[in-house]
Amino acid sequence: YIRILRKHRYYLIGPPLVLALLTYMLTPAPAVSYKATSSIKISQSATMAGLLLQVFTYSSGDNIATQTRILTSLPLMSKLAQHLERVPSELELKEILKNPEYVSHLTSLQAKVSAEQMGSTNIVQITAEAPTREEASVVANALADIFVQWSLQEKNRQVIDAKAFISEQLEQAEMRLKASEDRLQGFMEKNIDDLSLSDNEIARLQQEKEKAQQYTERLRRQVQQLDRRQAVSTGVIDWISSSDLGDANLKRFNDELIGLQLEMEQLLVYQKEQSPEVQAIEGKIQTLLSNLSREYKATIADLDQRITELSDKLARIPQNDAELNRLRRDQQVANDAYTLLKTRHEEAAIREAEKIREVSVVEYATAAVPEVR
Repeated sequence: YIRILRKHRYYLIGPPLVLALLTYMLTPAPAVSYKATSSIKISQSATMAGLLLQVFTYSSGDNIATQTRILTSLPLMSKLAQHLERVPSELELKEILKNPEYVSHLTSLQAKVSAEQMGSTNIVQITAEAPTREEASVVANALADIFVQWSLQEKNRQVIDAKAFISEQLEQAEMRLKASEDRLQGFMEKNIDDLSLSDNEIARLQQEKEKAQQYTERLRRQVQQLDRRQAVSTGVIDWISSSDLGDANLKRFNDELIGLQLEMEQLLVYQKEQSPEVQAIEGKIQTLLSNLSREYKATIADLDQRITELSDKLARIPQNDAELNRLRRDQQVANDAYTLLKTRHEEAAIREAEKIREVSVVEYATAAVPEVR
């Protein structure tokens, strides 16, 4: 057997060697790629200037999963490709998507990067795969920086948009407030005499009306007595007008009448009614009675007019008060809305100046790990 093996050694060893050589030459070498990871922290801004702005700039969709998906989206891939100088930096995303060559760069990058939330934390790990260690680290770190910058611009853009929206609403609220104030002022100027501007206004008007009615009744009774006295040639007035009538002319006539009446009563003690002295006094009394009656009737007419005005006012005041209260409520609501929006506008300005940063890099990639395929 040894002799046979020696004799045919070239036929036995040669083919396996040739086959092994051909296999080595024709079989491609295993592809080696490198993976690098960086990590970022995503958190809701802790410097909220107001709940209204928070509604505008943060919603239930702004969670870690959403941000993780955005990390590998085409807009960020276009920025990454521009950073790596694979796409011209002056082009917009719409222009990039029109070029098939540029789109292929984006899709290639998109296939080689991934983002994953680390457990239940708010930290997202970015993984980049590339043919070399340097490129893998550069891609992972560049994507982290690009996302931080994009988030900063996006959040502040939302704040700017929120401020613009609040400014528009503030202008409209100011117009509504001015209109409500004008309506309130115009109504008060027009109905100032028919409003109970104080709590006891209606009671005061009612009391004034009752006093005027009582005063009128007293004057009417006195006019009746004056008319009866004028109907007789002589006689005695069995009453004396009240001194609290509040009218100087009436008080003067009243005092003069009392004086003449007392003078006549003294003459009638020893003279007859037809005597010239008595008749002279009677003439003065008749003239005074006529003047006094005329003054009383004029006063009664004025009082009747005042009573009518008070009655009309007391009838209108409840309705006008209700309208006034409604206008005041409208003005208060408009003022509250304006004050709230004014406060929110100032808060938006503060937030705009703060430059909200909700994303930060936790760890940059320092070394890439080889991976054989």
